[in-house]
Amino acid sequence: MAGFLEVETQDPSLAAFQCQCGQVIKKRKDAFVPGLHVLICLACGDRSSEIQLMSGEVKAVTAESHRDGADG
Repeated sequence: MAGFLEVETQDPSLAAFQCQCGQVIKKRKDAFVPGLHVLICLACGDRSSEIQLMSGEVKAVTAESHRDGADG
């Protein structure tokens, strides 16, 4: 499993990501891009750029994404 798992949220302006410890982190969709940003869980200290989207696709920061600005 990826570092964080995208989960459903009631607010369409937010994206929600669940840590392996169970904590859910919510981010504004207009300010957070999976594959370009790192999530940090304040509950357990886990941090990762690897996110499994609800579609099953896994996004992560890569050296390539830093060079051309594309998501991983």
